[in-house]
Amino acid sequence: MKFLKLISAILLLLLLQCCYKEEIIYNTEADSNLELPSLLRINGKECCYDHIEKNLRYPINADSINNFSPLIEFQNQSTVYFNDNTLQNGSINHLGKIENNKAYQVRIEKQNGVQHLSLTFTCLPIVQIITPNTIRDEPKTLARIVVNYTEEDKVSDSFLTGIEYRGQTSQSYQKKSYGFSLKGSMNLNNEVSNSFFDMKKNNDWILDAMWTDKARLRNKTSFELWNKMDVNHRGIDAEFVELFINNEHQGLYCLGEKINAEFLNVSNPNAVIYKAVDWAGGATQFENCNTYPPINDYWDGWEQKYPDPGIMINWNPLNELRKLVINGGDEKFTSQIESLIKANNFIDYYIFLNVISAIDNTGKNTFLVKENMQNEFSIIPWDLDGTWGLLWDGTYAGYSSVLSNNLFDRLFKTNPHDFRVKVKHRWHFLRDDIFSNTNLKRLFLKNFTQINRSGIIVIENKKWDANIDIEKEKEYLTDWMDQRLIFLDNYFENL
Repeated sequence: MKFLKLISAILLLLLLQCCYKEEIIYNTEADSNLELPSLLRINGKECCYDHIEKNLRYPINADSINNFSPLIEFQNQSTVYFNDNTLQNGSINHLGKIENNKAYQVRIEKQNGVQHLSLTFTCLPIVQIITPNTIRDEPKTLARIVVNYTEEDKVSDSFLTGIEYRGQTSQSYQKKSYGFSLKGSMNLNNEVSNSFFDMKKNNDWILDAMWTDKARLRNKTSFELWNKMDVNHRGIDAEFVELFINNEHQGLYCLGEKINAEFLNVSNPNAVIYKAVDWAGGATQFENCNTYPPINDYWDGWEQKYPDPGIMINWNPLNELRKLVINGGDEKFTSQIESLIKANNFIDYYIFLNVISAIDNTGKNTFLVKENMQNEFSIIPWDLDGTWGLLWDGTYAGYSSVLSNNLFDRLFKTNPHDFRVKVKHRWHFLRDDIFSNTNLKRLFLKNFTQINRSGIIVIENKKWDANIDIEKEKEYLTDWMDQRLIFLDNYFENL
């Protein structure tokens, strides 16, 4: 009797497996390897599926491709049609001319029925997060990240990852930003590093939702400008991507580097990395220094990011700088300040801060880095959405304000080693080069063009009810920039 029951169970299992082979589930959870069932693969890359719009997305590195003949793969026991032409599984298929941002009809037939989908090619890379778990703000949840590049011969990256929400204010927004770290196994403590888009190898990365900026490019463009100002600047690189979480399109994101010890290649035990995370009543603007350094990783709006706070707390370099700026007399400040900060780096930051009008970055949203005991502090900007005529909350700002803090105010007042003259000369040099109206507009145009080519704003507006008019945003930003540069020309000329 037991033998007959065993045989019946085996037959039932085989029957269920056979039935499953005849069925395609279009919106299913990840399997034990954190992978989703394949619907359609082109040249070895999965087409990402949005179950709401019944749309497949695939990246290409051109506005159009004549005689597109890719390797096509799909599930067995299926018949798949592309614009009513039958596709051959596991073979090269001749699809003719295909165009970016144009929808093509795909029909999948199987014993359980017929599904009508659309396939759209995009000029943007596609990132997919695959996880059966709920993503939240701490702790990180286990997932798989897949990056499909636009280049036909560039193999997709696939990594296990720990992912969570990132940002403070941004977590209240409907469209979330994410931070993720790469894992070598399903053990979240097994960290590995990788490079995406030929950026620096790192374990930690950011997917920025760019929610408050309806132009969706201020942060990325500002990073690019900072990096172009000087080859010695430490700055973030980032790339526009489309993001899917499981089988749901999330819209336009920016995959960017995260500033940490690995990114900065810092390993000296006497190095420090401090991150300004809030205003702390003006403490991060060097306006006050009311407390002694604590024995934890937070002090007056600053976080210690290196060395590892679990191993050592070291506020001494920041304490020395703060005491000099806030309490040091003019003579002492003049003679010592350039032994604590890299003057040329801070001059560039002051000019950069004012060109992009980064009101939220005069105190918070900066990193101070000291690579060893002998080196001076350098400054690195981050989180630059509230710029170019925009405030941190997405409202518009004027063009006629000068941004500063107490550190810069003291530098201008005491004028060590002709600081004012150096600022003025640096402004003229940059204004004739990368800060010319033509060059700045060219930098923005490159990013506006990439966004427009992809057609992603239509998806953004529908997914998030964003009501973005990209041409209106472009017009506002261009007009604001023209007025801002006229104002700054007059300001720097009269230093």
